[in-house]
Amino acid sequence: TVAQRLPERLENAKRQYRLYRDGLHGVPGIRFIDTDFDAGIVPLWVDAIVDDAAGLIEFLKGRKIDCRPFWPAIHLQAAYAGAGACPSSRYAAEHGLWFPSGAGKTDDDIHEVIEAVREFAARH
Repeated sequence: TVAQRLPERLENAKRQYRLYRDGLHGVPGIRFIDTDFDAGIVPLWVDAIVDDAAGLIEFLKGRKIDCRPFWPAIHLQAAYAGAGACPSSRYAAEHGLWFPSGAGKTDDDIHEVIEAVREFAARH
């Protein structure tokens, strides 16, 4: 059942996050959102803030690697019209992305993404 596989899936999510974080450590223009595993936090996705997120997404698409930008800034959505300026929300929407991850991704898949991101960073 899903409940029986939950511990394995949680460990897989943490492992994938660590693979990306460690594999891209020191790459200019890429920062990971801190995740406190000791407090029980498990990332649903591998979140990163990238100086040129749009450029990286396009570069990865050229290598048939799909990653997703963060959702649009919340204050730009109709339900929150009039909320005022939200510079952090806008920045996150413009620079945030989710790297490919999940139960269907292997460590080899993740290493392929890491190498492509390093290639992108070396060119920029």
